[in-house]
Amino acid sequence: MPSWPAPPACGPPPRPGAWTTCSELVANAIRHTDGPCALHLELQDDSIDVCVADRSPRLPQLRTPGTDGTGGWGWFVIKRLATRIHIKAMPDGGKTICAALPW
Repeated sequence: MPSWPAPPACGPPPRPGAWTTCSELVANAIRHTDGPCALHLELQDDSIDVCVADRSPRLPQLRTPGTDGTGGWGWFVIKRLATRIHIKAMPDGGKTICAALPW
């Protein structure tokens, strides 16, 4: 992935784990749920919260990763990169998954 300098007002560029976590959470919501999903990023003092909301009540399942590249790595990678993960059930039956990563 190319590395671009951040605008001065934004501070240093994000760590690669933030990009990976965004990609994995959104891809998992698209692949494993029906309907739309939403990505929300929030910069904290020393971390970034990457949150994805979807309409499915199903919780993520840790799978045994396939050695042939067919899947199973996403949740494993997110759990390794994040310092904190929070899953909140939504009143409409969906959920929001938030992963905090060092910034």
